[in-house]
Amino acid sequence: MKNVVRIASMVLVLFMLAATGWSGEAVTGDPGNFMPNQLIIGFRPGLSNARIKRIVRRMGGRILGRANMPRVKARLVRMPAGTQDQIDANIAAVKRTAAARKGKILYAEKNGIERAFRSIGDSTIFSQSADPMLDGQWGYYDTGASAIALPFRRAPIVAVIDTGVDYNHPDLKGRVIKGRDFFNGDRNPMDDNGHGTHCAGIIAANPANGFGISGISWKSKILAVKVIGPDGWGTTFDVVQGIIYAANKAGVKVISMSIGGDDSVTKRAAVQYAVVTRKRLIVAAAGNSNTNTTTSSYPAAYAIDFPGKVLAVAAHGSDHCKADFSNYGTWVSITAPGVDILSTVPPNQIPNLVGTPSNGGYGEWSGTSMAAPFVAGAAAVLWAEHPRWTNTMIGDQLISHSAESFDPLNRDGVCWPDDGSTFGRLNLPSAMEAGDPAVCGFGVVTGTAMDAENGEPLAGATVYTKYGRRLTGRDVVPWWGQLTDPDNQSLIAAGPGLFTITASPGGSDQDLHVIKKGYARPVFHDIPVPADCTSVNVGVLPIPPNKGKYFVTITWTENDPSVVAYDLLAYLPDGEYIGWLDWLGADAYLNPGETTAYPWARYFWDSDSTTSILRSQSESIRLVKTLPGQTAMFVDDFQNGAGSTLWSTSGIQVFIYKWSGGGLKLVQRFFPAPGSGEFWYIGDISGNTLTIRNFLTDTRPGSVL
Repeated sequence: MKNVVRIASMVLVLFMLAATGWSGEAVTGDPGNFMPNQLIIGFRPGLSNARIKRIVRRMGGRILGRANMPRVKARLVRMPAGTQDQIDANIAAVKRTAAARKGKILYAEKNGIERAFRSIGDSTIFSQSADPMLDGQWGYYDTGASAIALPFRRAPIVAVIDTGVDYNHPDLKGRVIKGRDFFNGDRNPMDDNGHGTHCAGIIAANPANGFGISGISWKSKILAVKVIGPDGWGTTFDVVQGIIYAANKAGVKVISMSIGGDDSVTKRAAVQYAVVTRKRLIVAAAGNSNTNTTTSSYPAAYAIDFPGKVLAVAAHGSDHCKADFSNYGTWVSITAPGVDILSTVPPNQIPNLVGTPSNGGYGEWSGTSMAAPFVAGAAAVLWAEHPRWTNTMIGDQLISHSAESFDPLNRDGVCWPDDGSTFGRLNLPSAMEAGDPAVCGFGVVTGTAMDAENGEPLAGATVYTKYGRRLTGRDVVPWWGQLTDPDNQSLIAAGPGLFTITASPGGSDQDLHVIKKGYARPVFHDIPVPADCTSVNVGVLPIPPNKGKYFVTITWTENDPSVVAYDLLAYLPDGEYIGWLDWLGADAYLNPGETTAYPWARYFWDSDSTTSILRSQSESIRLVKTLPGQTAMFVDDFQNGAGSTLWSTSGIQVFIYKWSGGGLKLVQRFFPAPGSGEFWYIGDISGNTLTIRNFLTDTRPGSVL
């Protein structure tokens, strides 16, 4: 394992603009670009809490906070350091520890400071007792929220990770669930800045209650999660904890984040956990720097890595041109109203333009911070209409059924940059009225993608289905995946590398593609995708790194080693075996081979000697070179021995990859032929020639056949 130590200082901003440029001063002083005396250290997920505590103690540190995810156990650690150089020295020291060298520590990074540009914006403050203000909500009409049918189904909870929410605001009464305050470390996420309350009102302010405004999702509630303080800054670790908390909260499907900052190893892991493992949809503001770069635009920029699961939202004005502050670029997913947006603010709290308290509860603010909640609210409305849809289906529907088809953005270099972007303007009626794959027409393809060289999940790989040239569905392979019932969210299956693709339309044989940089790119043909909302499981798909010359991998579904236990072996032309020689009884031994010298072949792991879920039901051999003569590949059912008849019920199959045309290609995938015997003779390899044998026998390859 490579030991990766990364520095990811993160400066976060609330993506809301103001003509005045007013910003608050932290009560305890501005901490600069990082929290002094703190590091975030990522530990290998298999380590116990006690072991992590001992490692931290040996480094002279003290654990201040925890954030556990499938791929990493992140710890906020106190280590004395008051300057940038001292922080860097601490990171270097962590990298030199024995724990890092042994792969127990995966990375270390600063606990960055995340900032807010706190201001009331270019606004007029309205009285909460004034006449209904819906006619002042141009963004509400611009998104088409007024043109859809009156919602009657309960919509998902939308988590607002921000400065908290004023749950006492009259227009949010009964709409806010009190979550956690990670900034102050308590359970009272009251908004003492105003930004989070403004975003919450755009999503779910009480509709048709005789005063104030209307949120875009009439049937949603807001989960208030506070990660930013009164003076507009928080920390990376606070944000990470907020994401994990929201992702784990029952009923939450949409997470709205009008905040952003630099990339962070820990934050990316939290986002992946939320959108891949927990299947939530993250809607995030693209940023207010008027740039097409992604710097300081995370989590929105994770839309590149998790398309359809993370939406990056730009902002436009009432003329449908880019707001002069809004970020843009090919990485943006969609645009929504973000200029002079009327919404709720905490009454009697937020200073007005001359610095005196207002006695109203509403304000017009601008920013991509205001655009993102429109999309988050629209996602909740769409999910209420189609409760069986996945996060990717919701995200893709909003993106692909924007206003672009009938009112495209003017990319003339003035209104919008002519930069090759294809995103459009949020249009809720278009998304709602488009085809409904939930009735039903779609099928679910599940399976597990595994690294054929180390037996670990192929986490981060993209899997997608295609019917001809048409893309029908996609997912990102998680470190640990879950399959849940779309109706009641009950857990159906869970495991390492488990992916779930919702393919629409279904009802046909489709191709399944697996793509990850540095690995073979196999295509699995003729996957029978159902069309009745049911699922098909393609099993464990081993994907080797893209290096020659042959990879041969077996997988099976029977998980009880007392029923079947298999060994994959290679019989070399000189009479040597690679693998476990179990037929020798008490003299059985392992010959793993070698890739950099004779015999130029390697057996990677023994399925009978591991606690890994994937490795316990698979084995793999790589042939770096082929020796002169014929190499026989075969499998030994050493559990049942001679006359074994369980080959057809164990689910065993073989995958053979061969180097060709500058890369590894999947050339064969098949199951054992009917019959019985202790050995499954797969085939022979001689140079570039692969000869398939595929028969069962009690005569071991290497003895007389």
